Amino acid sequence: MAHTSAVMKINLIALKHNLDQFCQYLKPDTKLLLTVKAFAYGTGLLPIAQWAEKTGLIKYLAVVHVIDGVDLRRSGDISLPIMIMLVADSEFDVCHQFCLEPVIYSMHLLDKLIDYLDKTESKMFYFFKFDVFAYNHSFNRSNRFSTYSLEIRYWFASLRH
Repeated sequence: MAHTSAVMKINLIALKHNLDQFCQYLKPDTKLLLTVKAFAYGTGLLPIAQWAEKTGLIKYLAVVHVIDGVDLRRSGDISLPIMIMLVADSEFDVCHQFCLEPVIYSMHLLDKLIDYLDKTESKMFYFFKFDVFAYNHSFNRSNRFSTYSLEIRYWFASLRH
């Protein structure tokens, strides 16, 4: 069986045109996040991220793994904030070092983040992922969690202003 190679070309001018068209339907203060897939369908993670930053329309990048965020930061070309969608507690230090913003998707991970922030006395930006109505779990209201829930509630309240 003969193998053929396929070539995929991405027209960045057309992509920018489509993005401009999309933005016409948004409120002016709406910020866009672009998820950059590993290898970006063969074009490479960095060229698509560089293009996104250069447009001025994208205000955030998102990648799945910490190593992808590190690669973008090490390039020296990316200054946009980078969200990390799948992070392990052992990677918080790397996130802090490279100004990556992890998604906190479980109570266990939140607990580990609190431990890390307490231990290192550092601050970092992060996202909370909530699956509303997806599960019927109740929060365990330990003293430790109750203390931080006030800070979290304050953080959410401050976002509205």
